[in-house]
Amino acid sequence: MIYTIENEFLRVKVSTVGATLVSFIDKKTNTDIVLGFDDQASYFKNTGPHLGATVGRNANRIADGSFVINGEKYQLSLNEPGICLHSGVGDLSFRGYTLKELKEDEIVLSLFDGDMSGGFPGNLNLEVSYSLKNNQLIYSFTGLCDKDSVLNITNHSYFNLNGGVDTVFDQELKIYTDKVALNVGPMASDEVVDVKGTAFDFTTLSKINDVLSIGHSNLSKCGLDHNYVFEDMSFKKMAELHNDKLSLTVESDLPDMHIYTGNYLGHLEGKDNHTYEDYYGICFECQYYPNGINYDDFIKPYIYKDKEVNHKIVYTLEGK
Repeated sequence: MIYTIENEFLRVKVSTVGATLVSFIDKKTNTDIVLGFDDQASYFKNTGPHLGATVGRNANRIADGSFVINGEKYQLSLNEPGICLHSGVGDLSFRGYTLKELKEDEIVLSLFDGDMSGGFPGNLNLEVSYSLKNNQLIYSFTGLCDKDSVLNITNHSYFNLNGGVDTVFDQELKIYTDKVALNVGPMASDEVVDVKGTAFDFTTLSKINDVLSIGHSNLSKCGLDHNYVFEDMSFKKMAELHNDKLSLTVESDLPDMHIYTGNYLGHLEGKDNHTYEDYYGICFECQYYPNGINYDDFIKPYIYKDKEVNHKIVYTLEGK
């Protein structure tokens, strides 16, 4: 099912499949700023991009698909060479969530994921909510598990302030950190560098193409697919996206943000008769450091037995 919530400023559609953000519409300009599909079947046919999905239990990549908790090694499925991406067969992005609560301006969905589902220990009870407050969309999740485990949830929406009709390269981006993780292959290494003067430097509001055109051997197909490093659990401003009519601000209490410029979207037949090509959307994936469960120097994405975990991402959409 796809449900609609709205207020004076925003209209949002959410699917029970993957607790997915289907539409995010600014009512004043009638602009839908996220990529998506008209029907739920298309989400199952086009699983790779994870358009708008709630990704978990672990977003992003885990090296060798394995990790150790309390001295016990756990093995996940590998869906990239030597890597488990977005939890492999355990991915929650295409699971059916249960509608728990629906109000005019809020929807709450729930999911039970059993012990060792996808290789993750513990019975997990997950709630995901989307709520509206004036011109803000608030995405939040709550997890409770009966074993020590991993929980690294994010929303994987692709944003385009032009309504998904062209690339995001002419839009302006600002990122509120000067640190980025370099990749080895497709995965973030534990090497963190200063972005100053490089193709990763969005410390001031800049047109995306102007910065990327500086070039860097670590860019992914001439775009971003990189973890910007905050390592800060406080609620904070993380990124802004602008065009001539709208601005989007992303804030979260999650420690880092992976930014992906849709480099491999391919040729997708999207909603409203739009065709999405490469670079037609940008993802702001607020989350824990990729492969952080296996690195020593970053905040670990743990959920402890019977201890509730809560996080939120706030998207503020403003007209100009």
